[in-house]
Amino acid sequence: MRHKWARELDYRSITIWGFRATRIAVSFEYEWHDEQGQWYRPYGNELWGFAESGLMRKRYASNNDAKIQESERRVQ
Repeated sequence: MRHKWARELDYRSITIWGFRATRIAVSFEYEWHDEQGQWYRPYGNELWGFAESGLMRKRYASNNDAKIQESERRVQ
């Protein structure tokens, strides 16, 4: 995680989530730029399932990363 946060500068996020019993659903979109000034927009959906013990039992994820221009930013 240290490497990730050192690389992803000016991180801004939009996250929508919901939960029920032992399941959590997350839809996310965030933007960041690297040291060279290239902007990125990772986005996706994740579904998490937990055992009664509280430990994660299942994780389904669909994630994408898109290079964007600074003028295309949506998350301010």
